[in-house]
Amino acid sequence: MSDIGIKSYAAYVPRLRMERASIAAAHAWALPALRGAAKGERAFCSWDEDTITMSVEAVRNCHGPHTPSTVRALTFASTTPVFADLQNASLVATAAGLPGTVSTLDATGSLRAGTSAVIRALESREAGDVVVVAADNRLGKPGSQQEMQYGSGSFALRLGSGEVIAKFIGSASSALQFVDHFRAAGDLYDYQWEERWSRDEGYLKIVPETLELRELVKAKAQQFAEKLDHSKPFNKAQLTVWANQLLGEMSLPENQAKAAGVISYTGPSPDLDALLPKDKLWQYPTSKQNKAVQYFENAEWWAENGEAVNKKWEAFKLSL
Repeated sequence: MSDIGIKSYAAYVPRLRMERASIAAAHAWALPALRGAAKGERAFCSWDEDTITMSVEAVRNCHGPHTPSTVRALTFASTTPVFADLQNASLVATAAGLPGTVSTLDATGSLRAGTSAVIRALESREAGDVVVVAADNRLGKPGSQQEMQYGSGSFALRLGSGEVIAKFIGSASSALQFVDHFRAAGDLYDYQWEERWSRDEGYLKIVPETLELRELVKAKAQQFAEKLDHSKPFNKAQLTVWANQLLGEMSLPENQAKAAGVISYTGPSPDLDALLPKDKLWQYPTSKQNKAVQYFENAEWWAENGEAVNKKWEAFKLSL
């Protein structure tokens, strides 16, 4: 049986950008904490761009100059579709040059729309390729973390069997409902719950339950495991050496400086600040000058009083 997985991929990000530092500067008078996320740029659509046009670009790039004749279906996934009562996927398929005989489907209503569509396509194992394209143009409420984090873009995958660049081994899903944010029909912006709620009631409770599905994933991956070359002994000592080498490289201040160019957090090296641009040190929450104005969280106090504080917090939320 031939392998099934990803055969090609492509992405599209609009050319229009806005510096996150500019967003933070506009809100500095009321929300100085936004400076911690003021790193890099935010992409957004021009007046003639939307999730359909971005999807078309991604699908075209995914195919290259020649549209594969093996494509049998296309799924368009988005939480910000252009049309609510007109199929978006068929417009994408037509504009991308796919034949009129392809099956088209819109997937929406959840940030999991894209990954769910990919899983469905891979598990179907029907003949022919399936293109899954995800695109979003989400708006962030002014002055919120979402204004800094959200952006616009699209990503397309061509899935099928044969010569794949990434093999599908198996999957497991959890349908546990948890509301960390939502956007009602007709609203422009998400209603976002507090980060502690997402962490304590979401990740710390749901993730452990979801990990119980690991046995299912192992069972699905058994066929792949049987194909592995077991003639070569497992060298645990070598893996330990590699892990220590990786940690050593991560501890070097010059490597931490490179990482700071990607994410707005600095590493623990005491020599790191000297390698960072002086005019941008204020952007890093973990830089020395920002640490001087931050508060210290007493772990021992929270260990003793955390449960009581959480009970009071839950009572307060229920009283609203």
